[in-house]
Amino acid sequence: PHTRLRIDPGVTVLMHDGASIVVAGDLFVPGEHNNYVTFTSNNKNPTEGIWGGIKFVAPSPLSFISKFTHNEMTGSISYCIDDEKHLLNQGSGSFFSHVNIFFGGMWGAVIEFESETGAPLFNMNMANFSTRAIDSKGFLQLFNSSISATIASPHVAIHFNYYGDYYNIAPDVPPLYLVHNNIHDVSLGLHFDL
Repeated sequence: PHTRLRIDPGVTVLMHDGASIVVAGDLFVPGEHNNYVTFTSNNKNPTEGIWGGIKFVAPSPLSFISKFTHNEMTGSISYCIDDEKHLLNQGSGSFFSHVNIFFGGMWGAVIEFESETGAPLFNMNMANFSTRAIDSKGFLQLFNSSISATIASPHVAIHFNYYGDYYNIAPDVPPLYLVHNNIHDVSLGLHFDL
């Protein structure tokens, strides 16, 4: 717990059928514009949702402070501040930028934030998932991303389950922040449980 794994730009993570990544610390995935990080199945004939997903089980300590400006990182992300100096994220030191995630979601969501904190997600491509692309129980910031599924079965792009002691964590921050995203070929784009 409370350790950091960095996955460098250009890396492809191949997942076995049914396998998942469980994060109890920080997962730092800083892909680049022409050098995406990709999570996908190692199966030669993958089907939607053939591997589990990425599950965040505990919030990371608030030990890193930096900002995100014009889609360029400066240091480690824990607080995320846009050009207008609005606080977008407080909590996890995890971070995703320029990431492809294909064929995940066997056990539910492709990315699941179980704790009351989340990670900023920038320039994501998520496709061929089985049930939900993102399941969040706290903060969710998604920018410039694409979420798509096949039309063959019902899918939910984002499931936002708002509960917990949110206002004591960051009373001036919107819990859900979606900017310039393309969500298509899903039954339901956004599902709220409040």
